[in-house]
Order: sequence, then C-alpha cells, then structure tokens
Amino acid sequence: MRAPRDVPPIDSESEEPRLRSRTSEKEERKASESALSELCKRMIALGAAKLGFLELDAEMLEVIEGARKITSAPALARQVKRLRGLLRDADWALYLRKFDAKSAGIAFEEDPAAAETIRWATELPIHGDRGLGRFLELYPSGDRTRLRQLLLNVARAPEAKRTKARRQLEMLVEATIRESERDAERRARAEARRNAPQEDPRSRRERGSEPLEDDEEPELLRFEDAFGDDE
Repeated sequence: MRAPRDVPPIDSESEEPRLRSRTSEKEERKASESALSELCKRMIALGAAKLGFLELDAEMLEVIEGARKITSAPALARQVKRLRGLLRDADWALYLRKFDAKSAGIAFEEDPAAAETIRWATELPIHGDRGLGRFLELYPSGDRTRLRQLLLNVARAPEAKRTKARRQLEMLVEATIRESERDAERRARAEARRNAPQEDPRSRRERGSEPLEDDEEPELLRFEDAFGDDE
C-alpha cells in the first residue's frame, strides 16, 4: 500500500519559516485526519485477528471487526469515522510507526526518551512544508534542504521501506534538536556575560592580575601540560 496521496506539498522554493496562521493550522489538521483515515483503512483491511502487534484496546478491535462485515458504503464511512475518533484520542502516531515496522519486517523498539524526536519525525511527513517551517521556528539550527529531502523520502516510500526512511529522518531531527538546544545555551551564557556588572579596571590592577575568561586556561598550566614535571 502506498503512502497517502494527499501529503501536503513541500515547496522547494520557499526558504523562509512560515508563521503558523489559522489557515496553516486548519490544513495541518486536515493532513493529520487524512493520515489517520489511511491508518484506519489499513487496520480494517488487515483485520482485528492480525493486529495483536498494535496492542489495541477491545473497543477498537470491535469497531475494526464490525467494519469488515459492513457492505454499505455510508455505514462503512460511519464506522471508519468512529474508529478515527478512537484513534485520535489515543497515540495513533505510535500505531502508525508500529504498522510501518511490521510491514517492513523490522522489530519495533519504543524509546520513551526520544518521544519528542519521534513525534516530530511522524508529524513532519504528514504536515509537509508547513510543519517543517514550524519545526525550524523552534529548532533553527536545522538544515532545511536536507530535512525536506528526508520528508519527501518518507512520504513517497512504500510500506516496506517507510520505516527505514523514517529512521533516517529521526536521526536528523534528533541532531537538529540537540544542536539547537546547545546554540540556545551558548547564547544564554553570552547574554549573561554581557549583562553581568563590569568591574572597575583599577580594582583589577590593584589585585595584581586580570581575571581569566571562562574558557581561558592559565598560561602556567598550559606550560606544565606541554613539558611535564621536571622532578
């Protein structure tokens, strides 16, 4: 089964982060609902008996089995809507990742410590360029071009290759988040130094020496490290 066709386009010309407007939020919700509907169809096509790996609750399994017995298109649409509502209230992105891993024949490994990375790596291919702009507003150290390419890889990959593509995206997302956090810490330290009260130079001369910078090593220590102890 192919990825949803209505994945929001990723504009290769746009290089500026977009502010999240009401229109953007509406389109992101629409894209999420489309991905959620696609997941529902995959679940119903496979059947409750084969969905043990997802660890769904009893109500979800009941709705899925009920949908498989329905022949009326309007009734089936109502059943899918009901399933979509149940999944929306749960962690449906987790089910999506488990489904993709199963399709690829890869063991699924859940890492609670990487929850933020996984959430973004799941949402970005669904929300396209708008989601990417929002991500880069929060984590500005990211490589927009590289991230965009990996989003396209996930969105276009068949089921058997989607998990591998998503893992590549997860690695870049995690690196981007960490680098942005380090940049923020460096800026905060620099700002703190700029705002720190300046000491009168005369008082420093009276003490006989200038204070060392945070990252400056005393010259004597550098000399001893270079030549060792003569004793």
